[in-house]
Amino acid sequence: MAVRTKINFYKVDDCGFYTNKQHQFTDLKKLLEDLDSFVNQNGYTLVQTKMFEPTGGEDPLLPVYCMYSKKINQHGDYMVVTWNEIPSNNGQVSSVKPSLKSGAVDVDFSKLPKNNIPGFAAYYWFVPSQNVFAILRFGSRVKNGHQGLKKYLSEYLKNESSFRDLDTSGEEPVVVGYRPNKTAQSRADIEAKFSSSPWRKKVQFEKIKNEREKIFRIIRKGEVQLNDPITRGVWQKMLDVIVGGNSSDSADDLLTRRYRFEMDRRLSEKELEKILEEWGDGDVSDSENVGFVFEKESEKIYWLSDALAKADIKLNLVRDNDEIVNYKSLEDELNKKRQDFLNRLQSD
Repeated sequence: MAVRTKINFYKVDDCGFYTNKQHQFTDLKKLLEDLDSFVNQNGYTLVQTKMFEPTGGEDPLLPVYCMYSKKINQHGDYMVVTWNEIPSNNGQVSSVKPSLKSGAVDVDFSKLPKNNIPGFAAYYWFVPSQNVFAILRFGSRVKNGHQGLKKYLSEYLKNESSFRDLDTSGEEPVVVGYRPNKTAQSRADIEAKFSSSPWRKKVQFEKIKNEREKIFRIIRKGEVQLNDPITRGVWQKMLDVIVGGNSSDSADDLLTRRYRFEMDRRLSEKELEKILEEWGDGDVSDSENVGFVFEKESEKIYWLSDALAKADIKLNLVRDNDEIVNYKSLEDELNKKRQDFLNRLQSD
């Protein structure tokens, strides 16, 4: 079956154990070998692969679990599949009808089977030899799980990896340090870290950075989901500004609204750095984009999406169900198209 597949590439910035930002030991290859051994322990269940509890703050993360981890070829590539928990309401998943009118409050609740974890699967193809990985999304899937993956691998290194040195004299084992192997000296002065960021094409990205002073217009486009109370409130405020106070968004029954704003504005170096640093790092829809217009090039828009290494193709895959793509069929396609995908990282 030909399945539309969106692929975004990421580079691994930090992986292993560090002292004062200096790398000491362990790399992506060793991390994946270690994770593979952990996930595939005899009799291990999904819940035993959970690495962290729900986080707080402005952008909270729910627990992530590892469903699958396997070395898939002689190059040392790995495929990893995680299950990313989503909110439920006392064991129920909430949903709304597409025909719901603006201002309505009718919400349907589907009861989850006992002890089931609501969520979505996220698919990762790791290429340790290049220190990169790709996130694959199928069909119309928006979320890619990147933030959860970074948290998961950092917590795995810290709390479950074989690099830990444990004190088992008490009731519960306690991590007292880390070491590259069982015979090495344990060190307590290091910290575990995994971080990654979108792979950006050099020419487009450097143009925007190096010619910042020529930028005179910024364009932002995207979409809001009106079934989310927070984004609905933001949308209503924007509508009040555009249409006038006490406006009502009831023209049709669509739950998604697309927008595009343009502003003539000069950017400071700090402002541009923040935009570039955060762009493409979260779970945003494919309609989200930021563009820049330069002096003497007013007919051209430099979109940040064009600076990301990505692909939108059809892969010959088998679906086990609506959520899960057959792992073997995905592995076969990745191996078949491996070099073509890696070539995309070198193209500007």
